[in-house]
Amino acid sequence: MSMLNKIIAAAALSLTLTGVAIAQTAAPAPSAPAAAPVAQAPAPQAPVAQAPAPQAPATAAAPSAVANADDCLKNAFEIAQKAEEKKLSNTDLDKIEELLTTMEGHCDANRFKEAMVVHTDIKSLIETK
Repeated sequence: MSMLNKIIAAAALSLTLTGVAIAQTAAPAPSAPAAAPVAQAPAPQAPVAQAPAPQAPATAAAPSAVANADDCLKNAFEIAQKAEEKKLSNTDLDKIEELLTTMEGHCDANRFKEAMVVHTDIKSLIETK
């Protein structure tokens, strides 16, 4: 028997044995029919009242009531310009930059009262120099 004949015979024997093995395995038990997905309504949520943040009282140091983030950021820009005009030391400029970053964060988060407190701090720092 040639080598090619042996390979063909081995392949045929493998297929035969595989077929017998498959025939002897038990068929899987039928599974229960899939239940239709249950639609769940979103859980009721309590209404969230979004009252505007209380405004800081108008003082000479802080601008009067800030109504929105744009006005708040405008105040931050204006106080930054005043700081530039003052020709402050690098240490003071670093402190003002840090405070401006804090103020802008408060403006973006609609925490106008906190932003105006920081504005007052910046203004005091500028005026003492």
